[in-house]
Amino acid sequence: MASCAAPARSVLAFWPKARVRKLFEAQYKDAADQALWPSIWEELKAVRKAGYCVSYGDLDSDVVGFGAPVLIEDEVIGTISLVCSKERAKFLNDAAIGAVLMAKSHELGMVLAASEDGAHFHPS
Repeated sequence: MASCAAPARSVLAFWPKARVRKLFEAQYKDAADQALWPSIWEELKAVRKAGYCVSYGDLDSDVVGFGAPVLIEDEVIGTISLVCSKERAKFLNDAAIGAVLMAKSHELGMVLAASEDGAHFHPS
């Protein structure tokens, strides 16, 4: 998905299809761009299934980004992300990074949901 890095994709993947489609149509108005919708939606469904997103050089050719959504009651309230150079990413395991981000985003969502005002996060 052009012009959209891992944290943003991880948010879009957990939005309702109609909301994503409305944003897409506002951004991409001509027929050639509209033809991209099915592949973009499939990509977002894959991100949702994985629970996190990895992007390679989407906004900066030398950067790899990882993103996982923070959810409260199935609503995206933010993301947790990690960004590093492509050189450093060669030594990382994408699936392991994704698993850690998902675990921490879940933990953060649970703590925020349990707090009355969302302002008292104390990680374990």
